[in-house]
Amino acid sequence: MKKITTATGYIAYEATKAEIQLLGGYGICFESWSKTARYYPEDIPIQDRRAAYYERMIPLTNQI
Repeated sequence: MKKITTATGYIAYEATKAEIQLLGGYGICFESWSKTARYYPEDIPIQDRRAAYYERMIPLTNQI
């Protein structure tokens, strides 16, 4: 799994289908989402908790 930062400042991941299945779900298209995403500073605590969970479940292949 590859960790990236979007143009709006959110953390996003590029992951294979097998990696997404380890999380029990499906991913969304980063390209589509990033065009409409809006950055809200109050989302940072939620983002950080989710990022920590994802990174515990799937090893990163790179860092930001």
